[in-house]
Amino acid sequence: MRKNILCMKIKAGKFKKPGKTVKEMTIAAGNAMKNGFYTEAIWILSGIMEARLKKLILITEIKNPGAATGLEQHLKRIKLLQTREVYSTLKTHFPTSLISSLREWKNNRNIMMKDMLEMHVSWERKERMAKQGISLLKSLNKVYKHYRLAVNAPINGESLKQEVPLPVEQVKLTGKEAPVKPGSPAD
Repeated sequence: MRKNILCMKIKAGKFKKPGKTVKEMTIAAGNAMKNGFYTEAIWILSGIMEARLKKLILITEIKNPGAATGLEQHLKRIKLLQTREVYSTLKTHFPTSLISSLREWKNNRNIMMKDMLEMHVSWERKERMAKQGISLLKSLNKVYKHYRLAVNAPINGESLKQEVPLPVEQVKLTGKEAPVKPGSPAD
């Protein structure tokens, strides 16, 4: 008997856990909202936001921020990166007001979850938190898309590619600064 029954077979001998991509998580959050499972929707939205922020950091720094970091750590990292002159594109495309809104939503989410342990939390409060999360996620997705286009990062999951600088000799000879494939003749 298999240990993981919830895995989907994608290729011969390889399995994939469901709900790990942003698209699948978005569908799951929509289904949870539609069926009134607002607490579940809030946590799924939180996971999507965390994944988006992690990808933004990866695009910006070209290094993985690590698996042990959460939403708050990602927000702090993006705010830190915005202060550096090298990452001016991030500062241009990612408003600090969005960072504040995401942090406020996260803190309200945590307060609501603590309140659920001590007292009854109304459906209206849960629904309001979930709808605020959806609104913030839409804003984050918009910023994410515009930032990726600004830094020419691939949107469809291709690997990130570094621009290959021209050798100094070729710049002097041709007068152009366009990148050339490595190994091609420098005429």
